[in-house]
Amino acid sequence: MEKFVLENEELYVEINSVGAELSRIKNKKNDKEYLWNADEKYWKRHSPVLFPIVGKLKKNQTLIGGRTYELMQHGFARDLDFEPITKLDHFHSYVLKSNKYIPLYNLSYIIHIVLRKINLLQYIE
Repeated sequence: MEKFVLENEELYVEINSVGAELSRIKNKKNDKEYLWNADEKYWKRHSPVLFPIVGKLKKNQTLIGGRTYELMQHGFARDLDFEPITKLDHFHSYVLKSNKYIPLYNLSYIIHIVLRKINLLQYIE
């Protein structure tokens, strides 16, 4: 897993390549951490991206176009590597494309993360 950093005078932000998950948001002025530390004793994640479903399917299966596919709880995005496509000082974008793990979709799932002063914006395309 690769980690990427966004930083300005106010915030320090870490993003994991796996799941394009925000793993750390720290206020540099008061040293306050805003995200869960992912203590594996309790829960190993910080802020997972849940896609294409939130929740669990019966028998972890879905029917698309008359064909049955396996789809685990909360989908697949949180467990796969996103590729960085834009890495500027205060703006990063990551993409998850169709691959052998997600052949049922023809997709480019893009996550943008923008750092503006004390604000952190995350949006999906």
